Amino acid sequence: MHQEQEVYHRMYKDKVEKLVKEAFAEQLPELQHLANASDDEDESDNNSEGEDSSKDRQTEPRSLLKLRSLRMKIRREVRAKAWANETEEIRRQVREELKREKEVVAEINGEEGKVGLERSPASREL
Repeated sequence: MHQEQEVYHRMYKDKVEKLVKEAFAEQLPELQHLANASDDEDESDNNSEGEDSSKDRQTEPRSLLKLRSLRMKIRREVRAKAWANETEEIRRQVREELKREKEVVAEINGEEGKVGLERSPASREL
């Protein structure tokens, strides 16, 4: 089951992604430089051999993990803030979509007694 904020993000992806990009630029301008530098380093590592390149490979995964962690943290914070500031009309739309999702899941779960090919294709995919 999804949460309200996840459904909101799915429904208003363009709006949320725009806010996320603005937050990235505002909070961590070095993210772009690090991401671009790591791409360049990957190419140079493939072309050169030596002790320095092996050291870079060992430390690079840690820095990438930290970078991804920071990006995800910012994404969650921005989504939560955007959801908190949304109008009641948008909140109602998101809740209706969440209700529809629950109904679909309940319908699929209603076939619990059935096994194998007796189940619907949708329930077999879950």
